[in-house]
Amino acid sequence: MKIIICEDQATLREEIRRILSKLFFEEEDVAIRCFEDGDELIRAVEEENDFFADIVFMDIKMPKLDGIQTAKRLRKKFRDVAIVFLTVHGEYVFLGYEVHAYDFILKPVSERKLRKVVKRFLEERQYLQKEYLMVKKKGGKKKIPLEHVRYFVSDKRKITAVLAEPYESVEFYMTMRELEEHLRGLWFLRC
Repeated sequence: MKIIICEDQATLREEIRRILSKLFFEEEDVAIRCFEDGDELIRAVEEENDFFADIVFMDIKMPKLDGIQTAKRLRKKFRDVAIVFLTVHGEYVFLGYEVHAYDFILKPVSERKLRKVVKRFLEERQYLQKEYLMVKKKGGKKKIPLEHVRYFVSDKRKITAVLAEPYESVEFYMTMRELEEHLRGLWFLRC
């Protein structure tokens, strides 16, 4: 899971990172990345081909590019990313509907508030992504959500899964017959 924190106050940004690291301590494959403002985040999105986020914790009031404008630009590329706004101004909640905000956390941010949002996100995500393929990769395992797989390609024992979101390819070793067994009864068709 990839988590983004976009907050212009360095102390708050690090506090949120610390709390999220604690909440996700048990999870494998969790990456937390921080940005100082929306402009820096959008530059990373545009420059990095493999950029992706599952959930973004973002301040609304930031210099250069505010949270709402940043969210509008994120939505152009990532339709399903969960955006959680951080704000001291409750009136901004209504602006979040324009960009389909997942949730709002009023500052000051506490572990209790973050835990509540994260718990709901994980429960909903697990419900939405019941179907996945767990594959062995160098250094561990990778969970591939089948709802994002466009197709699989086989070259001898190497399978490549081409995903729509995030747009990436995942290579792993398995025979096509083994893969077919894993996917039996699902919406895949072998040509």
